[in-house]
Amino acid sequence: MKTILKTILKTIAILFITSLTISCNNDDDDNSSTPVADDLIGTWQYKSVSGSFTSPAGTFPMVCNNTTGTITLNTNLTYTMTNVSSACQSGKLELPLAIATNSGTYTRNNTSLVTTPSSGTAFNMTIEELTSNRMKLRLVQTISASVTTDVVYTLEK
Repeated sequence: MKTILKTILKTIAILFITSLTISCNNDDDDNSSTPVADDLIGTWQYKSVSGSFTSPAGTFPMVCNNTTGTITLNTNLTYTMTNVSSACQSGKLELPLAIATNSGTYTRNNTSLVTTPSSGTAFNMTIEELTSNRMKLRLVQTISASVTTDVVYTLEK
């Protein structure tokens, strides 16, 4: 009788442990690494611009001041940029950023955000940081065969 009772208890324990293992797998969404699309929606204010400028003469840091403007990302995957500007310099080279108004569409794939303005030239940015009130976007652009920029835009809600 004791042997049967021990066997039943072992079987129940094995079933209990098995059911816990199966029901406690890690298929919960981890929004910290891949946030849901709704976290982009809203109006974001440009707070700062930083980065570097690379030419045949070397790579130089960009210093930017007086950054202003907004981008509104809508639920229908359209966006509008308004009054975006920043006074940037790299060495003696002035690299002003100025967009009065621009609109288009956007897509997101994990940490990639692609904006396509009405002009049709797509900008593929990397989402480096995204919280409920702060976003950092990195844009690496090839200006010509030997000139590139690597810029990080910091935005806040």
